[in-house]
Amino acid sequence: MANPEETVDFFNRVEKLQTEITKRFSELIDSLRTREAELLQELETISLQYRDKIKEQEGMRLELETTKKLIEENINYSDLRPLQQDVIAKIEEKLKHMRIQMQNRNIEFVWREQLISDVTRLGSIRVTEGCGFQKGSKIDYKKKVRPALTVTNKGNGEGELDFPWGVAVDNLSSKIYVADHSNHRVQVFSQEGNYLFTFGETAGEGKMHKPLGICISDGRVFVSQFSEHCILIYKLDGVFMNQIGCSGKGEGQLNNPYSLAINEVNGDIYVCDGGNNRIQIFSTQLSFITILWQNTFRRPVDIKLAHQCIFVLDESNPCMHVFNSSNHAPLHSIINRGCTKQICCSYFFCLDADCNIYMTDFSTGFVYVFDKEGVLIHQFGGLHQPLGIALDINGRIIIVNNKQEDCLQMW
Repeated sequence: MANPEETVDFFNRVEKLQTEITKRFSELIDSLRTREAELLQELETISLQYRDKIKEQEGMRLELETTKKLIEENINYSDLRPLQQDVIAKIEEKLKHMRIQMQNRNIEFVWREQLISDVTRLGSIRVTEGCGFQKGSKIDYKKKVRPALTVTNKGNGEGELDFPWGVAVDNLSSKIYVADHSNHRVQVFSQEGNYLFTFGETAGEGKMHKPLGICISDGRVFVSQFSEHCILIYKLDGVFMNQIGCSGKGEGQLNNPYSLAINEVNGDIYVCDGGNNRIQIFSTQLSFITILWQNTFRRPVDIKLAHQCIFVLDESNPCMHVFNSSNHAPLHSIINRGCTKQICCSYFFCLDADCNIYMTDFSTGFVYVFDKEGVLIHQFGGLHQPLGIALDINGRIIIVNNKQEDCLQMW
């Protein structure tokens, strides 16, 4: 039996330790709050500097406009007109350049109280790319009646595609990454549809074979290798970095992986392990974490994380399964698959800011828009075997189209 005096001494030490821990945490919190205030003040200073720069450039622009007007009104001699035209052309070029600069520098920090609240609640601020679309922005999907731009042709040359599958947009640069499936590579295009570069063709580490799904997060490009049963990881410029998985049914092994998604909060990687009928999670350091919903699916083909939910597109009926992202509990299943159902054959989908679901139908050639409850609210298309779909920050819908065209379309 314990000595009463020893018991009292033990509890006294525990209480003293608790007091010390509370004190240290209070000091830490005070320090973090002080640093938070310093960072917010720095942000405000940067904002003011940019605003002053814009005001200065606006003054210069007005002076140039005035100078241009004076030259046009006062130089009327025929011998001086070539000089007049040359000076005016140079002024107009300078004004054009300044307007572009001023548009790019239009940076504002608003709702300071909201920023403080978010820092306090979340602990950090991170650029997220989960939905591929700016929060609060709206897509007027009812106006998507024809593509605004169609690029590329069928082939194996630069900018040509052969049976493209996945597509992803880098929100920071607006570059478009396409999994050029039958050419065994990824091709990168500008937001205007211009070909930029290709990667994944070089022999050795990082060489692709039938890439399928593609995802961009935190400066990395993740590409699923359907036939090679792995995920290849590259830098945004196409430099190979690492690999996840190998062929098999065990933990961390893959069988015909389709698409994947990144948890933008902690960097975890969710892979549709299609042939094994499950989802696998890997850490941002690429180590295996866990297996989810083994044999719950018929064949999971695409996955997205948004609004505290995990959306999984499956070959079952109903085909869209929604889970709680915190405890992975099933919430509900929506959207019927089948020739006489809501969709016939779908492999890819994406989400907008309102959690509307944009889904391509490979068989019918249509893009269907569902609300978060699975109610069909719009459809458009008439495409030929559309597969990958993504949204960019400008409200455009990016689609890869197969069969005769083998093209990239922007709606």
